Amino acid sequence: MKPINFYIGAGLTRYFILVKYDVNFLEYYVTIKLEI
Repeated sequence: MKPINFYIGAGLTRYFILVKYDVNFLEYYVTIKLEI
């Protein structure tokens, strides 16, 4: 059970990092689009 819990934790951590990166990218893209 411990390896499974570790795998799930790592997956959630990666998921949240990707979501945060996507949000920052969208804000960056919108800022450029508004400036143009």
